[in-house]
Amino acid sequence: GNDTGFVLGWGYFIYAFTGTAAIIDIFITYTGYYVPGLSVGLVLTPLGIAISLIALAVFTVINILGVKFGTIFSIVTTFGKIVPLVIFAIVGFVVFKIANFTPFLPFGLGGLGLAMALDFFAYTGFGGVVIPSGEVKNPAKTIPRAMIFTVIIVVAVYAILSIAFTGMFNWSGAGIPV
Repeated sequence: GNDTGFVLGWGYFIYAFTGTAAIIDIFITYTGYYVPGLSVGLVLTPLGIAISLIALAVFTVINILGVKFGTIFSIVTTFGKIVPLVIFAIVGFVVFKIANFTPFLPFGLGGLGLAMALDFFAYTGFGGVVIPSGEVKNPAKTIPRAMIFTVIIVVAVYAILSIAFTGMFNWSGAGIPV
């Protein structure tokens, strides 16, 4: 109904608005670790804020130009994210230690719950797939297919990376007793 649509629409708007701001803020903060002057600790400097606003303007222009340009940008950045993750997984499986998986849940279900809560943010955003459906050819077929493939790919990537990381990490060297 209208009330539910109104609440969901505003909820999604607030999520998209704050989520975009959070991602840009986190990106500039992490970049500030390598490029001095962008942030001091977790606080952006005026230069970091300016770069954040420029990034936001660039993404806004890409969205205004339409789905075609957004798709190209999305494909390029997806490969830019996947390639380092694949390299990480390969290195992880080369130095893999099966002993790292015993005990299987060293921190119990509480540790599993914490990991799930932290990973939840990685799985948000799938609802954004349906937003450009008015500009997509054959949306009744394309959108569900895109959603299914996206979820499968994200789950596979996260599972492979989690297994590789757990198998390669030196827990005692990091001071984490298991």
